[in-house]
Amino acid sequence: RVMMRFITGLAEAILDLVVQGPAGSAGLIVVGMGKFGGRELTFGSDLDLMFVAEDDKAAKVAEQVLKILTTYTDRGQVYAIDVRLRPDGSKGTLVKDMDGFGNYYLNSAQDWEVQALLKARPITGSRSLREAFMKLRGEVLSRRGEGVSLEAIKGMRKRIVSEVSAEGEGIDVKFGPGGIGDIEFYTQWLQLRHAGRQPSVTVQNTSTALKRLAGVGAIGGAESERLLKAYRYLRTVETLLRLNEENVVKAGSETLRLLPGLMRFEGEEGEFLDYIERIRRGVLKIIGDQREL
Repeated sequence: RVMMRFITGLAEAILDLVVQGPAGSAGLIVVGMGKFGGRELTFGSDLDLMFVAEDDKAAKVAEQVLKILTTYTDRGQVYAIDVRLRPDGSKGTLVKDMDGFGNYYLNSAQDWEVQALLKARPITGSRSLREAFMKLRGEVLSRRGEGVSLEAIKGMRKRIVSEVSAEGEGIDVKFGPGGIGDIEFYTQWLQLRHAGRQPSVTVQNTSTALKRLAGVGAIGGAESERLLKAYRYLRTVETLLRLNEENVVKAGSETLRLLPGLMRFEGEEGEFLDYIERIRRGVLKIIGDQREL
């Protein structure tokens, strides 16, 4: 948790420095989405960004920011940036003014876009603009959250799994069954269901969300704690895999030989694999009827 917040904080500081450089940036806010918005970045994470402004004059500033962050040098690039979560995706304009943003999310956004808004967090910009954005975000989640169907959540989850899961190559702790993705999607489904009546649960961070959901009775305290424990453990395994440029736990791999010691697990490699599988089965048991997420 400390490491993820440190890596996220570093990205925030770099982004703030870059945004303050170009002239005309005063009316622009940069919104972190996904893991960036949730303060959950790890090694090698991309930055999911959206740009929102007082008017459409900030487009050139946003383009400059992207150029600075993504230009390749002899030392590589600062960050890989993904801006496809903006309104209308890759077909939409890079920058949306506040009125256009609100109109889109209140009237046109698809269910998965409302779900993604749970992670939205302003990173840079004036306090008044950031406060206006968060007020608008809260309104969207309150008015549209409960209307997001479980089928829509399942559909998005299945699509992601079919496109990127590497479960067949080993244990995919991120996209495999009972993994990080299942915990996140289940948590987000609960957040959306209770967004209108309990706006405090719409926090961006998964761990904090699980605690608050338990606090309002949306999930049992014991179940919340087990999901939290599983989430943190699997995120740590994911980070160690990333450091070795791998994305699954493979039997017989050099990384698996190292993982038990790094995770302070007392047992052999096979026992460690069994332990991860028990964690994933435990997650699926809690999710219950929503195990297909």
